[in-house]
Amino acid sequence: MSLIYAWNEIDEGGGIQPTRQDGTKYLDAVDAVATGRLPTTYDDVLNGDNCAISLVGRGWQYYAPSPSQYDSDDQISLAYGDYAELSWANTVGFEVSAVRGPNRGRMEVYIDGVLRSTVELNSPTWQVRQVVFSDFSLARGRHVLRLRNVSPSGYQMGIDSIRARVRRVR
Repeated sequence: MSLIYAWNEIDEGGGIQPTRQDGTKYLDAVDAVATGRLPTTYDDVLNGDNCAISLVGRGWQYYAPSPSQYDSDDQISLAYGDYAELSWANTVGFEVSAVRGPNRGRMEVYIDGVLRSTVELNSPTWQVRQVVFSDFSLARGRHVLRLRNVSPSGYQMGIDSIRARVRRVR
């Protein structure tokens, strides 16, 4: 096996060089293929490569630049009742990261239509890359993650990144 690649092409969405954001996951993937030791699960992080999270819903806006957040951007909602959904096959769970701060409100997290958590995002200080919800205990299958803005008027809700853990199909 041979691999020819510019290992530091990070600015174009590539690169297998270790980073603070993604650690060694790209080098680990190359090693797994080269050795044949493929993991049973892997994580897909949505909002990579400086692009918006692909969400179905209403009332969401792409916001960039937003310094210190995952890929310097996030998705924000300004109105109560706005929601976003993400459906993913073969998942065993999700992790949602957000920014807490003075203008942030509350978010409800649903999986498969069941309310799993209400998350408080308001904080007197800015806190970036905060894991605000995590559950990797689901049975493998297609699951729907729904995030709903339940913030009081004048507050917003933002999503920094979503991690979907996928179980490989053998």
